[in-house]
Amino acid sequence: MSEMTFFWHDYETWGLNPRADRPSQFAGIRTNGELEIIGEEVMIYSRPSGDFIPHPDSVMITGLLPQV
Repeated sequence: MSEMTFFWHDYETWGLNPRADRPSQFAGIRTNGELEIIGEEVMIYSRPSGDFIPHPDSVMITGLLPQV
């Protein structure tokens, strides 16, 4: 029988509404049932297109700049 694992994840957006705004970062990590980290973390960044201006408050909250 295989061991139970969890994949914990979070993502940030270029705006203040995560349901409608474009993603800026995704991060995740897998743990076992004892919440010990197994495997490597996942970190993916997204650069906004040239015709899109990120919401200034989201940049202040996340610290992610459009140039990342």
